[in-house]
Amino acid sequence: MTKKSTMLKVISILMIIFGAIALIISIGAVAALGFINDLASSVGVEGVSMASVALPLIASILELVAGIVGLASKSRPVLMGFGVIVVLIALISLIVNTVSSGFNAMNLVSFVLPILYVIGVVQCKAS
Repeated sequence: MTKKSTMLKVISILMIIFGAIALIISIGAVAALGFINDLASSVGVEGVSMASVALPLIASILELVAGIVGLASKSRPVLMGFGVIVVLIALISLIVNTVSSGFNAMNLVSFVLPILYVIGVVQCKAS
């Protein structure tokens, strides 16, 4: 059992909020994928693949789950596991987005939030 840090609680709530927003946007992107591909094929250009929307969809689901687990779980190894997974996904997303479309401050914010989550887990005290 651990006593959670205030930082972990705040970051978990932020991750739930941003994860839910990102999940809604990602679901919209998946839903619009068929329409975009039909439109692209009628114009004669290549469409968008499912792989291009899969990483943001997975990342948003993991961020939402990590936020919920951050508020509900009392086990540091579980919290740290989710934190490390979300940091790795955010790092991959940061690299892919920077290479494909250049640096964006929002990409950096989406990378810093999971790092703060891990720092909050480290600050948890054993009770």
